[in-house]
Amino acid sequence: MTIAYKWLGDKKVTTLSLPNYPGFSKNHKCDRALCRDAIRILDEADIIVAHNGKKFDAKWLTARFLKHNLRPPSPYKIFDTLTEHRKLAAAPSHKLDDLGGIYGLGRKRPTTGKKLWLDCRAGKRSAFRKMARYNAQDVILLERLYLHIRPWSKHPDLRLLSRAANSCPVCESNHTIFRGWHYYATGKKQRSLCKDCGHRFILGKHHPLERV
Repeated sequence: MTIAYKWLGDKKVTTLSLPNYPGFSKNHKCDRALCRDAIRILDEADIIVAHNGKKFDAKWLTARFLKHNLRPPSPYKIFDTLTEHRKLAAAPSHKLDDLGGIYGLGRKRPTTGKKLWLDCRAGKRSAFRKMARYNAQDVILLERLYLHIRPWSKHPDLRLLSRAANSCPVCESNHTIFRGWHYYATGKKQRSLCKDCGHRFILGKHHPLERV
């Protein structure tokens, strides 16, 4: 029905919905063009942030791509805020709306529930506009949750993309400081702290342990 997304750090949330495409009046349930745009967006991203994205969003997108016999998107990683938060912390509920409330990040936009979905299925343009606004707020809340838990999480190493070997692997900042050593059986490596995002990580070459 609708897709909403933004690039990390941008202010604008982009929403796409079926009424945006030619042919909606003739067939308001055809989502082929929307799926083609979804693939284009996925092609541009190396990492996708989503809440329950691995089990829900990615699989439903793939189902629609297969339905229309479309080519697969370029490979991408998913940072799933649901699974990452479950690994990190206990909570009465790990739903996006509830976590937003717990951490003071905001809440999801209220809707009319099932009726909104049924109105979209019936082709009502006003319902699609409401759904797009609902999706856009989800994206804003998702970004806030992602940034909130990112320093604590096992995050894909962004240095592999930027080739900036001495930067923070989570946010790519160069504002890092030395914070002691991490010891191994054969030596030690420098521990660092990112002053921008707060992530702690191991950096530097291997230093052999001194023998007495």
